[in-house]
Amino acid sequence: MEANQTADFFSAALPNILLGVRLSLGAAWLSLVVAELMGSTAGLGYMMMDARQFSNTDIVFVGIIIFAIVGKLTDSFVRWMERHLLKWQDTYQGKA
Repeated sequence: MEANQTADFFSAALPNILLGVRLSLGAAWLSLVVAELMGSTAGLGYMMMDARQFSNTDIVFVGIIIFAIVGKLTDSFVRWMERHLLKWQDTYQGKA
């Protein structure tokens, strides 16, 4: 009986857990971008800031696009997990 209660609890909490994962990954990406742009001496953020100083806007745009693609892939992965793990839910559509 206790195993069934645990499964019910997990099933009820799963949509909110996945929502929390999705929101926290967005905040983590924002923090990563800020840290890369403000205090790095190597990496994509450093490359973008260096290119900005020398007016190489094409390199800056490539950096922005790379950050956007990786962020979108991360969000898409969590949405895929939502669609896969919440199939049992009648009210879940899984559409953006």
